[in-house]
Amino acid sequence: RLAMAVLSRILRLIQSLHMFTSFIHYAAPKHRLILGRTLLAPAIVRYKYFNLAASDIRPKIASFAFKGISKVDLEQKGEYFSRNVIPRFLIDQAKQRLEWHKLRGDTIVIVSASLSIYLRPWCNSNGYELLSSELEFINGAASGCYAVPDCSSNEKVARIKSEYDLSFFDSIFAYGDTPEDHAMLSIADSKVYKWKNL
Repeated sequence: RLAMAVLSRILRLIQSLHMFTSFIHYAAPKHRLILGRTLLAPAIVRYKYFNLAASDIRPKIASFAFKGISKVDLEQKGEYFSRNVIPRFLIDQAKQRLEWHKLRGDTIVIVSASLSIYLRPWCNSNGYELLSSELEFINGAASGCYAVPDCSSNEKVARIKSEYDLSFFDSIFAYGDTPEDHAMLSIADSKVYKWKNL
């Protein structure tokens, strides 16, 4: 039996704290956090109260937070975050489901709009594969752009299909908890949304 589990935001943090935002607050220089609240306020208001997509706001925030920061510095912070922050916030249902898939021998792929700079070390240490948003680095520093498109909505499906031959698997399990996951759920045999079977 060959199966794949694609999991989106299974690492969701407690209450409204989002992993992407949490890393920004941890890793960005403090003066950029303070200035960013003012300069990015119009975009953040449009995201929260109007129709600006999360896939549009995330790259803007990451660019402001990290442009020009050295790759070595961000990798070190990503390693620390993966070891000391992610495990504390992994919800029980996620732990149980990941262990279930591991025991079955399934291919486990974390598919996330969050950044690979902190997700990859965590995935590597647990034997999971990863498809996510990635910062672009040029000459050893963050360019202010993404290396690939924001990994959300239809882009999740495009990334999955470009990396894996889905016909190779007998079944596909997908887990999501935001509207950005609907496209990914549509390609699965077993769909779980906000921990409820569809």
